[in-house]
Amino acid sequence: MIAIRREAGEASGIDELLAAIRDNVRRYREAGITTAGNPAFGGVADYEEGFADFLSGERQRGLTFVAKAAENGSFILPNEAYLKTLYDDPGFAPILAGQEARQTRERNRFLSIVCTNNPYADVWQPAEETCDRFAAEQKIDSPQ
Repeated sequence: MIAIRREAGEASGIDELLAAIRDNVRRYREAGITTAGNPAFGGVADYEEGFADFLSGERQRGLTFVAKAAENGSFILPNEAYLKTLYDDPGFAPILAGQEARQTRERNRFLSIVCTNNPYADVWQPAEETCDRFAAEQKIDSPQ
C-alpha cells in the first residue's frame, strides 16, 4: 500500500501504515519472535523492521535489518510488485545474491542426501532426472 500510494502521489496515510508495521514488529519482539516464519506473510521482525526503515527513508538501516533477516534464513520473495523499490536499490543486490547462494547450498545438501542414501525412500523419491542433473553438476563443480 505504501508503494502504491507513493506511486500515485498520495502521501497521506503512509505514516499510519509505517506505524502499523512498526507496531507489529514491537509485538513480535515482545513475544520473542525475531527470525522465524515467512516475511511475505508478516513473520520476521528483522525483515519487517528493515522494510519499514527502508520505506521511511532510513535506507542503510533498513538494508542492514533486511540483510540480517536474510542471513538468518528468511526468504525474500522475488518479483513481488510491492518490493520493487527494494529490488531497485543497488544495496539490495548483495542481499539477494547471498540468499540465492544459501538456497543453492541448501538444495545441494538436500540432494546429496536424497540422491545417494534417501532416508525418506519409503514415502518419497526425487525424480531420477533431478538426481542425474545433480550428479552431473557435482562432477563439473568438483576438482579433477
